[in-house]
Amino acid sequence: MMNKILLPALLLVILTLLSAETVSAEIIAPGKYHGYFETTRWKQTVFHHGTYHFFVSGSAAKQLEKYRGQPLEINVSKVSQPINPGAGLIQDIAVIKPKDTSGDLKLSLKLKTKKVVQGQGVSFHLSMENKSDHAIIILPYTLAVVLVTNSPFSNQEINFEDPDDRAYWYYSYAYVDFTRFGSINPHRIACRQIKLSMTAAELVKHGEKVRLFTQDDSFDGKVEIASGGNISVDFTVGKELLPDDYEVFFYQTSGNLSSVPGPRSKRHAFDVVAKEKSK
Repeated sequence: MMNKILLPALLLVILTLLSAETVSAEIIAPGKYHGYFETTRWKQTVFHHGTYHFFVSGSAAKQLEKYRGQPLEINVSKVSQPINPGAGLIQDIAVIKPKDTSGDLKLSLKLKTKKVVQGQGVSFHLSMENKSDHAIIILPYTLAVVLVTNSPFSNQEINFEDPDDRAYWYYSYAYVDFTRFGSINPHRIACRQIKLSMTAAELVKHGEKVRLFTQDDSFDGKVEIASGGNISVDFTVGKELLPDDYEVFFYQTSGNLSSVPGPRSKRHAFDVVAKEKSK
């Protein structure tokens, strides 16, 4: 019988992990999913499509290792989800198919510094380059950067108020693995997505061999990048971040894990450090 002292403590850990779970609860089942396989800076193997994340077991990670960083379609034959709401763990994959639909548009992110002083925000240089032999049309509202943490803070800790009453770390995933009776092995990933917030006309000003695509005026317009063309912009986000270790990446949104993934930059690690106290 489990120790009477251990049981409440165990339940408290589980409830703490799940209390910030803000993505809609759903049963995660075997089936077809799209995304990228990566290992985070916290040594967690994940399969993700933008902000949406699954954790990946050691055996499944071996199946995916040679496809690291490539857009994929996978047919998951075995998945674990001990608690709903809660994240899923991919345990076995029946079929892996590279889906190189993102190869024409190359996205990159270059950090200006990997050590960020609290309150200044993380600054980086974003670029989009058309590597194909044909023109590519992009919608500005599909461009976003994503901040990632393994220890999300609450809105109250930074006095953050969202107009839609959402958590700062809205995309939050907790997986609790009962590896043996009375013990747990928690995994945690949380993301914040920030749209680029630039119109088509503004993006054109930062590009070469690009033009405003004017066949329609949907949303903020469209941008056409000719073969060999590129767009480069500087961006700063995360002035609210508390001292800790984080990741960031740049991507083109295209839906969730059921949708074919768009292009994505590499995931980059950075740290936020406290301000030095004046003497």
